Amino acid sequence: MEEYKNLEKMLKVYYNNIQTLHRHLIGGNWFGNHEVLGKYYEKIQEDIDYLAELGLAIGIDEPTIQESLNSYKELEIIDRTEKESFVIVKGYFNNIVAQINRINNLPIDVINKLQDMQTFYRIESNYKLYRNNL
Repeated sequence: MEEYKNLEKMLKVYYNNIQTLHRHLIGGNWFGNHEVLGKYYEKIQEDIDYLAELGLAIGIDEPTIQESLNSYKELEIIDRTEKESFVIVKGYFNNIVAQINRINNLPIDVINKLQDMQTFYRIESNYKLYRNNL
């Protein structure tokens, strides 16, 4: 159950960090890249909400933002290029995939939902962002 909470903590911090990347993006194709980053943090927000409710349904308390920040680093607020921003996001998505692999001993329906989430982040990182030469 601790690994499940760690996933929630990770997502809460990554949500905030991707919002920062979204707001402080600079460079070419700004509109398209700004939109992609917006969709990424919206997806993470949906996953946070779902995981918090699912966790409560199986007896796992939602971590606070302070607990999350004690475990994962908040991103420095500076302007970043498309390349810098998407390299960071790719790393986040790979971390999410790895964290989901650490979760076990939960009901099969919960594991199935986690695997669905994992598939999204794996495709975004290892296919779409990879194809963007990151």
